[in-house]
Amino acid sequence: MCCKVALLVLCLGVVALAARHEFKIVVDPKIDRLKKQTDLLSASNPNQVPDCFNTYKPILTQATNQYETDFSKCSSTYDQASTQIDAQWASNLTQISQNVNTTCAEINNCANIVGYIEAFECFAELSAADSKAMYSISADAKNISSDIQNAYQTIDSQLAVCVNNAESTYVTSTTSTYEQLNACLNGNGTETTTAWITTDGTWNSTGTTWNSSVSYENTTARSINSP
Repeated sequence: MCCKVALLVLCLGVVALAARHEFKIVVDPKIDRLKKQTDLLSASNPNQVPDCFNTYKPILTQATNQYETDFSKCSSTYDQASTQIDAQWASNLTQISQNVNTTCAEINNCANIVGYIEAFECFAELSAADSKAMYSISADAKNISSDIQNAYQTIDSQLAVCVNNAESTYVTSTTSTYEQLNACLNGNGTETTTAWITTDGTWNSTGTTWNSSVSYENTTARSINSP
């Protein structure tokens, strides 16, 4: 039982848990204000609503869809890196588990000795020797645990940067589009060009380098009532 507890403690030291991340629409105060302004302008200028919304609603939808796509790429890239980290240290965990089991088995064999004196001498001798083995195992486990934690801290930071970039692109695109929509509702027929930024992340063979690239697609939207 003691050895089972020791193994559990060692395993807890080397097993890292991947961060959980779920997609959520960004709550931005400026976007909220623009949405309220849109509602007021729509009520004040109902004749402008069909043309303006037909022009800008698809752009707003595209911004949301792009944000979800970018977030999914961030998440999947993180998951792949997490899997690589776990795979890298799986053999070490197996080896440590085997070493603990071997050490415990040697001590437990002392209980099978018939003579009490010999049995207690066996426990005394092997416990002293195996305590050194356990100390070595503990030191190895702590070092591995530190390496795993550092690896996860790296990909956690890279995930945060990726998500922040996706959120920034969404907020910028959505804010700009709402401003153009409101100008249209206000009777200022507009011609607008929105740059959609798509982020993509890849990992190198070691899973430690984050490479980001962006591509641009210019989407031009023109109100049919524009002068």
